[in-house]
Amino acid sequence: MNVHLQRRRTIGDPAAYIAAVRDRHHLSQREFAASLGVDLRTLQNWEQGRNRPEAAVLSLIALFDRDPALVEAVTFEPVRVAETVP
Repeated sequence: MNVHLQRRRTIGDPAAYIAAVRDRHHLSQREFAASLGVDLRTLQNWEQGRNRPEAAVLSLIALFDRDPALVEAVTFEPVRVAETVP
């Protein structure tokens, strides 16, 4: 029998976890919020413990912690700048 047991990862203190991830990557709150595609005030509320992010957001933050470039690649798309003709 190939049985694989898994349990959803839980984070006891999301506020401390989010701040720790941000600190590990040497980002300001503004930079980290922009990297995740969330409002600065939302991130501040999470870090202060005023609001608790949903499980999907915590998963996104965990992915960012492991591979920031991957989160950037799937969250944002390049913007083409129109060439200006003199």
